[in-house]
Amino acid sequence: GWQQDIETEKKPTPEVKRQYTPPPEGVQDKILFIFNNISQDNLQQKADELQDIMDTQFYGWAAQYLVMERVVIEPNFHQLYLQFVFSLNNTDYAKQVLSETFHNIRILLKTVSVSGNNSRERDFLRNLGSFLGIFTLGRNKPILQVDLDLKSLLFEALHKGQITGKKQDFLLFTLPFVCSVLKGVHESRVFAPPNAWTMGLLGLLLEIHAIHDLKITLKFEIELLMKDIQVVSGDIKIKDHLKSEVKDKYRLEQLQSITTSSNTMGAMPQSFTPTPLQSSTPPNQPHLQMVPQQSQQSQQFNDFGNDFNKIRINSQIPLFQKRPDLQHCVQNAIESAITKMSRAVVEKSINMTLTTTESIIKKDFALDPEESRMRLAAQHMVRHIAAAAVLIYAKDQLKTGIQENLVNSFMPNLNKMPQLAVDSQQLHEAVEAAATIVNDNIDLACIKLQAEAVKQAYKEIDKRLEKEYRKRFDCRKEGQRFTNPIVATIQEQIPEQLRLQPGGCTQQQIKVYQQYGKKEKSTDCDSALIPLL
Repeated sequence: GWQQDIETEKKPTPEVKRQYTPPPEGVQDKILFIFNNISQDNLQQKADELQDIMDTQFYGWAAQYLVMERVVIEPNFHQLYLQFVFSLNNTDYAKQVLSETFHNIRILLKTVSVSGNNSRERDFLRNLGSFLGIFTLGRNKPILQVDLDLKSLLFEALHKGQITGKKQDFLLFTLPFVCSVLKGVHESRVFAPPNAWTMGLLGLLLEIHAIHDLKITLKFEIELLMKDIQVVSGDIKIKDHLKSEVKDKYRLEQLQSITTSSNTMGAMPQSFTPTPLQSSTPPNQPHLQMVPQQSQQSQQFNDFGNDFNKIRINSQIPLFQKRPDLQHCVQNAIESAITKMSRAVVEKSINMTLTTTESIIKKDFALDPEESRMRLAAQHMVRHIAAAAVLIYAKDQLKTGIQENLVNSFMPNLNKMPQLAVDSQQLHEAVEAAATIVNDNIDLACIKLQAEAVKQAYKEIDKRLEKEYRKRFDCRKEGQRFTNPIVATIQEQIPEQLRLQPGGCTQQQIKVYQQYGKKEKSTDCDSALIPLL
């Protein structure tokens, strides 16, 4: 299969083929025979046969076989294979097939980016994208950003093309893949246009289509997608996402010229960086310049504790192999980026979070006499929404900020001789090192912002709901039954299924809020929890 072709190229990949327990040889032959003989006429029959011979422990192997040996090379049978998977009526196997699809897409994306213009691998990637589209979007299921971020893939392809000089090599495999995935929205009730997520991606594709020297094959891919999903380009709002990409390219060119100037003038001009780089080291001695420390007004975010011991620095990065001393720039660059964004991001995140949480909690707990139960639900909800809002508002900006800080720290220290300019190879290594560090540490940086947002949100939601808590406490203290006559009157006009019940929320409603708390544990925000009083 194609996986063996990748292995024989001897090119390192971060992910490898998963190893599963294979079934006995006789069972393998039967499974292969079933897949070889599937048709629309015998779909359910073959599904029943596979269920009879396949134990749970062999789901991984069977899913891997379907994806790697069938899906990647037989695009004409994707619908048939999808129908077969769901004819098994086995959720665990379906999840395993989807997991294998994502896994092999990640391998191919990284392999093709290393091996370059390999048409065979591009076809494999396109076929996997097509299968993923009908498996998820075509069935009204989302593609989660944590599994695959299609918009970031396109931006990354454009960015790599700019910094390597190979303008469209990366787009040649990324763009057809994204288009193949999006074709799955044609049969969807949820993701078909004018769905906002879909329209955003289509708008970005149209921006790429407008690039004056874009290869005709890529233009055709976009036009074919529009035709297949029956969308007219005039109906799509374009938001000029690519302007930032053009700006980044200009900024890299400017960086090189400014570095040249800094060697003769002694420092970078303030017009380029928010604050000038500082160094107390005499000019004739080796020095290491760092991103400036935080201002007094953001001192509360200055010390992030021992969590920054978790920063990942890959010593195999070419820049660090030549200049290991530059690794000391990393922590300060990340802290500085977080500090710069923290106040604005936290305020923006919790303002939306508090308004939403206050409104829903007051509605759901309007007849609940227990303030402790109300407060616990409010904290679960405010934590979940605040942490999610930080990712929405800050993740992309945080990536850019960290990368800029890193490059600004690296560049003044790369010259062995002050009178010489930084060459293009050094510039490329600095940008590549910064990009790698950002990708390895962006989750940690987001967690720090999430934790701060959650702390602030806890304090504010208690202030907003303090009167509600006090009403319930006072009623219980005085031996009275808590009631809200206005809400009770309104409830009489609401259908019984939607009506609030006297005495508080049902156990089913409470579970909704408990689920918020369980989901958010994965973000490591538990360190930010405020004990319940």
